[in-house]
Amino acid sequence: MPVQPWTDEDALMEKVNNTTSGLGGTVWCADMDRAYRLADRFESGTVWINSFGKPLPQAFFAGRKESGLGGEQGEQGLVSFCNIKVIHQYKGDVGRLVKS
Repeated sequence: MPVQPWTDEDALMEKVNNTTSGLGGTVWCADMDRAYRLADRFESGTVWINSFGKPLPQAFFAGRKESGLGGEQGEQGLVSFCNIKVIHQYKGDVGRLVKS
């Protein structure tokens, strides 16, 4: 696990996001507000705070950039296995409204 000391959040995020991959990352920080602020700026599909990669089956797991599109697990992950159908029913008699 690479650890980088830092003092400036903007400079840190420039380093963190300067990559073609974006599967996951971790923020280790005692200040939870700051940790969430940094996690929100990660260009990755998953960010753990004060923990390491432990994907949960009920949580959506996805990547960004060259780490992939879409994801798996969780309710959102199940959507990729669904066949969506949209059926429209108009309240008015559309057939009578159209003049030939």
